[in-house]
Amino acid sequence: MLHNKFYSHLIPTKQVSKRKRINEWKRAHIEAMVASSATANLKSYRAPGTATTISKEGEECIVQWINSLRGEGVPVSRLMLQLQAQQVASDEGVADGVFSGSWCWQQGFLSRHGLSLRTKTRQGQKPPAVMDQAALKFWQDVEQARQ
Repeated sequence: MLHNKFYSHLIPTKQVSKRKRINEWKRAHIEAMVASSATANLKSYRAPGTATTISKEGEECIVQWINSLRGEGVPVSRLMLQLQAQQVASDEGVADGVFSGSWCWQQGFLSRHGLSLRTKTRQGQKPPAVMDQAALKFWQDVEQARQ
């Protein structure tokens, strides 16, 4: 129990008072969580950033890096993001092997910062005149195959 750990030096009646105070804090926290529609159905709650390996400043550095590359017209791949994140983690003193920049981390990072990595399509739209010619050639090939 929390009150036993921190208030064992108090007389028993004061310990009861502290236990009640702690329970009031817990109850107030639970009621605040239930009052919000975003957290009402959660079984437990961790504040954003609780279990992060890279600091907010490190993530902001990665976001700036992505934006600078995009500004120059360079597409950013998942591998590039992973390598940059590993570099930032090592610069922040994270031990080797602790942070890998996995796909799951990348998904969370991209959603946290409202980013997406899109691949460029190799297929462009063709103008309607070219499409008509292609459709006509296709139908001619189909007719030849029938005969």
